[in-house]
Amino acid sequence: DEVLEKAPVRLAPFCTHLASVWGLLTRTHKPNLCSSLLTVPHPMVVPGGRFREQYYWDTYWVILGLLRSGLPEVARGLVVNFVHLVETVGLIPNGNRCYYVNRSQPPLLAAMVGAVVAAGAARAGDLTVWVKAIDKEYQFWMDERSVEVKGARLARYDSGPNYETSYGPRPESYPH
Repeated sequence: DEVLEKAPVRLAPFCTHLASVWGLLTRTHKPNLCSSLLTVPHPMVVPGGRFREQYYWDTYWVILGLLRSGLPEVARGLVVNFVHLVETVGLIPNGNRCYYVNRSQPPLLAAMVGAVVAAGAARAGDLTVWVKAIDKEYQFWMDERSVEVKGARLARYDSGPNYETSYGPRPESYPH
């Protein structure tokens, strides 16, 4: 309802559809030793129906959509999930699967936190924990995923200096 109130009339069908699919895109997983999934403390929202895990870049846009759809607690949970990954893995991987831990996507945690805080969805104590995670992620990018060019530091999105080159299919190419 909140989305429809804010949307131009021409977007009403899209907004109605969007409000109806958030539940279909939400996944909850229990820890499973036989799974490649990195468990997170809150439900996650996947970028499409065929996916079973959250993805970093996509989740930024999902958070913006959730906030516009009047679902700030779900958006907050996604930030908590990513903070958990920074704390446990040391970075936010491309997706929350063990085979993604050697690659990431553009760092958007600070923007996600900013959106959730601006929407008033942060709880007491969140910001202290979240800022520490943002700093840890920043240090990861500066130490592991940047290169100096003529005095400027530039981000790079390859897998870093400690990456072993593989000539076979990536692990996610196999059935789970």
